[in-house]
Amino acid sequence: MFNVCDLAAMLYLQEARAKRRLFSDHLYSPAEVAEICSNRGHPLHPGWYVGGEMHPSMFNEAWTNPGVVLHSARVLQSPSGLLYAVMAQQMGHWQHRHLLQLVGEEAEQFLRETRDKPLRFTLANSDGPQATVLCGPEDMQLLLPAGVDVSPVPSSLADLDSAITDCMRVATLMLAVDELPNPGPGYPEVSDVCVSVIQCESLVATIESRITAAGGRKVQ
Repeated sequence: MFNVCDLAAMLYLQEARAKRRLFSDHLYSPAEVAEICSNRGHPLHPGWYVGGEMHPSMFNEAWTNPGVVLHSARVLQSPSGLLYAVMAQQMGHWQHRHLLQLVGEEAEQFLRETRDKPLRFTLANSDGPQATVLCGPEDMQLLLPAGVDVSPVPSSLADLDSAITDCMRVATLMLAVDELPNPGPGYPEVSDVCVSVIQCESLVATIESRITAAGGRKVQ
């Protein structure tokens, strides 16, 4: 249920987006990557990709020191029970956190196929035309908590609304520096964070179809 705290979170996220601390990413399946390569003639390694933007200051770190990237990944469960994959890259004191709501068959396929294959990130400078590709380590596994499965795509408008609201709440938490543990001795402490939110295509398509069926009412 949407409440005053959710309204505050929405305003906070709008401010974070304006400050280039919050972005929207896209999850590219191997089939989409193959189609892009075929249509544009750009050779890419096969596999799953996360595509999006990052803060200019962090991008400059990635651009000048591409080999000095610390990757981490984990699966978190929100108080409502929904699962999220959090994939992070740290460069110096900066950390970029990619937040994927694990809902639907595409999320299950993503988890299954990235267990033994590296995940790649195509990230653009939010303040310029440059872009870079970062490759996560092969052992960067996303493991579900014991006894917990990926949720199906909600079918009702009310459940979709709840899923969207839950994602907004978790994104707000992820913008806090101390929401994830620091990497440990020998690494700089994280002091600056930016977050990218990813929603699977099946969820987005369902949201759009339900909005159309409801006569164009926007889901908040």
